[in-house]
Amino acid sequence: MIVKQVIGRLIAVMILSLLMFPTSAQAPELVNPNATQKAKDVYRYIYNLKYQGLMTGQHNYARTWSLHDIAIRATNSVKNSIGHYPGLWGSDFSFTDPNYSIAQLQDARHKMIEVAKAQADAGSIITLTYHMVTPELEENQGWTNVQQARLTMSEYEELITPGTTLYNNWKRNMDRIIPFLQDLQDEGYAVVWRPYHEMNGLFWWGGGDAAKVHFNQLWINTYNYMVNDHGLNNLIWFWSPNHFTSWNNNRVPDPWFPGHEYVDMLGIDDYYWDQSGFLSQGDYDYLVNKAQGKPLAIGEGFNVNMKLPDVDWMMEHRPEYRWFMIWDGEWINDRLSNSEKRAALTEIYNHENAVNQDNVYIPALDIVDETAPTIPANVQSTNETSSQIDLTWDASTDANGISGYEIFVDGVYNNFTFNLNTTVKGLLPETEYVITVKARDHYMNRSAESAPLTVTTSEQGTTPPPVTGDGTNFLINGDFEDGLTGWNGDVNNEVRSLSWLDPVSGAYHLGISSKDDDGIWQVVDGLTPGSTYLLSGFLRLNHSLENEEIRAGVRNFGDGEVEFSRLYPGNPARPEDEWTQYSIEFTMGAANTSAEVFIQKLSGNNWSYADAFVLEAASSTSLQDNRVINVKAWVYNGSLNILNAEGGDLRLLNLTGSSVLNAQLSSNSHIINVSHLPAGIYIVNVLHKGRVFSSKVIN
Repeated sequence: MIVKQVIGRLIAVMILSLLMFPTSAQAPELVNPNATQKAKDVYRYIYNLKYQGLMTGQHNYARTWSLHDIAIRATNSVKNSIGHYPGLWGSDFSFTDPNYSIAQLQDARHKMIEVAKAQADAGSIITLTYHMVTPELEENQGWTNVQQARLTMSEYEELITPGTTLYNNWKRNMDRIIPFLQDLQDEGYAVVWRPYHEMNGLFWWGGGDAAKVHFNQLWINTYNYMVNDHGLNNLIWFWSPNHFTSWNNNRVPDPWFPGHEYVDMLGIDDYYWDQSGFLSQGDYDYLVNKAQGKPLAIGEGFNVNMKLPDVDWMMEHRPEYRWFMIWDGEWINDRLSNSEKRAALTEIYNHENAVNQDNVYIPALDIVDETAPTIPANVQSTNETSSQIDLTWDASTDANGISGYEIFVDGVYNNFTFNLNTTVKGLLPETEYVITVKARDHYMNRSAESAPLTVTTSEQGTTPPPVTGDGTNFLINGDFEDGLTGWNGDVNNEVRSLSWLDPVSGAYHLGISSKDDDGIWQVVDGLTPGSTYLLSGFLRLNHSLENEEIRAGVRNFGDGEVEFSRLYPGNPARPEDEWTQYSIEFTMGAANTSAEVFIQKLSGNNWSYADAFVLEAASSTSLQDNRVINVKAWVYNGSLNILNAEGGDLRLLNLTGSSVLNAQLSSNSHIINVSHLPAGIYIVNVLHKGRVFSSKVIN
C-alpha cells in the first residue's frame, strides 16, 4: 500500500527551505568603498557558498627555507593523499628564527606570494594572515616573541599612538608586507585578509587585558594604513576570534570587535572544544547575531584528537560557515598519517557538496547574465530503497557555465549538488515522491524544472540486489588511499603489511615486504548465491628478482579458492615498478552469500605492492574494457609520470586551456619529459578506454 504523508512532511521541509534557500542572494557591500572588482567578485562568491556547500581549506607554513615546498607542502599532501586540492589555500606572512636574516624572511614571503598566485590561478580562494612578533623586537626573534608577555596598558597606548617607538616599529613591519599585497593587487588577485586573529586569546603579546581597551584602535589603524594610506583595495577583511563559550567564558570577543565598518566577514579559530560541545552552538549563535548577514567561516582549527565537521552536519546545523581551514604541521600530518582520520577527511572532500579547488568558479560581477541554463533532461532513478532514491540526469548548458543542480522533492527544495547524480535521503517507505531538477548557473540564474519523475520507495527493510555488471564495488577501500580500512591481517614488524606512501608519486598503495602465510583479507558479505563476480586489481614488484612473488584471489565462496596468476619476474624478468592489471571471475556457491578476498606475499623480502582492487558483479568473462582503474599523474624532476593508462591518449593543457603537449601512452608506467615547459600549473587529460581522467599537476 502506498502511503502519501504530505502535510506534516511538506511543512517541515518548506520551513527549512525558506530559511536556507532564498530565491535570490544579495551579498553585502565590502567595507572598502574603493574595493577592486576582483575583491567584489570573490566576496560575492563567498557569500553564495552558503547555497552550495562547505569549502575545504588548508593552511601552509611559510616559515621554511626549502625552495621546494614553501607555502604548499600541506596542500600538496592533501592532494596526494586524498585526490583533491582544497578550495581554500592559506598561508602566513609569519616571522623567522634568530639564525635567519630579515632578507631571508622577505625572500620566503616572496615565494609564498608566487604560490598564492598559482593557487588562485588554479581556482582556489586565497587567505593570508600575519603572526607578527611583538613590535618591541625585530621580526627574526621567533615564535616565543609572538607568544611573549602581553603588552601593558601604557605599551598598548604607545603602540597605537603615531610617532612613538612602538608605533614606528609596527609601521616598519607593515611596510615589509604591504608591497607583497600590492603585488597581488597589481596582478588582479583578491585576498581574504585575517590580521590579528584570535585577538581575544591569551597566547600572544596583543591579547591581554589592555587589548580590551585598545585592540580595536590597532585594527582601525591597520585598516587605515593599508587601505587609505597605501591603497590596498583587494583585501576582504576577516575578523576571527578564538573559540570562547566552552572553555573561556570571560573571553567573549565583544570588546575586540572594531565595528561593521571595518569587517567584511566573521569567523572563529576553533581548537579547544570538547567532543560534546563540537563547534560550540554558543560560538555559532554569537557570530550569527554579530555578523548581521555578513558571511562566516572557520578561520582555522581542529585539535588532532577532535572530529572534523561532517559536511551534512555542517550544512544542517552550522549553515552560515562557508569553509574550514586545517592548520599545517601536526594538525594535518596526524590526519593524513592515521588511516581512520584520513578516511574521515577523504569522505569530506568527496562529498557532493564539498567545494574543492576543481569546482570553484568565481563569476565576474561586471558581466550581466540574466539567461537561465537549459533544463536538465533524462532524470532517472537508478535505485530505490525504503528510505532513499539514487538519481542521475543529463548535463545542462549555459553561456557562462553551470554551477550545479538543485533537487526538489514534491515541489520543495531538497539539496544542491555539483554532480550529475545525487541521493535523496530520509524518505518514508512505500511512499510516492515526485522529483524534479533545476540547473543553476554561476550568476544564480535557475532553469525551469525538469520533467517530473515519480518514484515509489520500497517496503521497509528491503533493498534491491545490485544489477549485474553495474560497477558497484563490494570491497571497502580497494585503492588503499585510506590505509587498511576494511582489511584484516597480520601487520606486525615481521610481516610489514601496510598502506605505503610512495615518496615519488605521492600515492598510497598496499606495500608488503616479508613473506606472510595469511596476507591481508576482507570478508565481503551480501553476495548472491549462484551469481558470478569479477575481482580485478593491480600488482607490482619493486625489484626484478627471481625470488619475489605476490598473489591475490578469492576463497571461502563455496568452491575452494581462485587466484590471480602469481606475479614474479620470470624469464625475461618483469621490469621493475611496472604495474600489471589482473582479473578473475568466480561463481558463488548455491548456499553462499560471502567470500574472502585476499592479497598475499609468497616469497622474498623486498617490497611488493597492490592497488585499486575492485569486486563487482560480472557481466562478461573478461575484464570490462570501459573501466579505468586508479590512473595517477604527477611531475617529478621535470618529468610527467602517468600510471595505469597504457594505450590512452594524453593532452597537457595550460591554465588558458591551450594544449601544450600531446602523447600516446605506450605503457602503464609512462614518463614524459616536461622540463622544457614553463614552471606552473597544468591540466592533465587522459582519454583511456572511453573515459577521461583529469588532474592538475605543478611543474
